[in-house]
Amino acid sequence: MRLFWLHTIGGRFRHIAGVLLPGTTPHTLIVDASIALASVEVDSARTRRWLLGPDFFDADRYPDIHFVSDPISPAALASGGNLTGRLSMRGMVRPISFELQPSRCTLELPQDCRFELRGSLQRDDFAMNGYRGALSNRVDLNLEIALATALR
Repeated sequence: MRLFWLHTIGGRFRHIAGVLLPGTTPHTLIVDASIALASVEVDSARTRRWLLGPDFFDADRYPDIHFVSDPISPAALASGGNLTGRLSMRGMVRPISFELQPSRCTLELPQDCRFELRGSLQRDDFAMNGYRGALSNRVDLNLEIALATALR
């Protein structure tokens, strides 16, 4: 996220977890991942309080961000490409598209499954309208998600 178009506010979430679920069509999988907002880390305690507050994430009311992908083939997970799905944040669900980086994930060893996703979202799509004059509307996301295979 850009502040006054001069400075980028960077941070990370320490608790991003997910699961691979069987897809709705044969030989497909669904990525289901959650981010605990309280796990956000930034350089400033003041910025952290603001990010978790009602002007941004509103973490007291909406403690998690949740992503559920559209069905994808295991081969596409390994080779990379476009990963589409729905992102839930602040009580709203919006379509989103990520660039999925190639992964060495093997479903036989789910504890070693890690996926890297890159994308962006518009803050106003999730009613994060505060500080419009100081903050850009675009938020870039780079996510590394550790997955485990769910058994059904």
